[in-house]
Amino acid sequence: MNASKLTYLILELNSALDSGLYDKIPMREATQHIEAGDVVPWLTGEFKHMDVSLLDDSDIREYHKLLSEIHGGYAGNERRKWGVEHRALCLLIAWTNEILQRKCRDAGL
Repeated sequence: MNASKLTYLILELNSALDSGLYDKIPMREATQHIEAGDVVPWLTGEFKHMDVSLLDDSDIREYHKLLSEIHGGYAGNERRKWGVEHRALCLLIAWTNEILQRKCRDAGL
């Protein structure tokens, strides 16, 4: 998954957050889908206006893997590390941004 696709995903998540329609979805719901490895299908089912058509199956598998790695290392520390403790979309934005930062770091950017 390249940086362009990650920034597009952040844009889509941010747009969904800005709509205000999903403010009541708790962070725990996002972590349940991260644990289940079905974040993208959940997003496209729950957040009807989200378009993730730029992601192919390989991107989706990689995204789920990377979210799972962050969850494995930082679950329970979301507030301290990212300032997030309430909304599912805020967690996904923070962790997608973390994935992007790691990719840029690994590429020497």
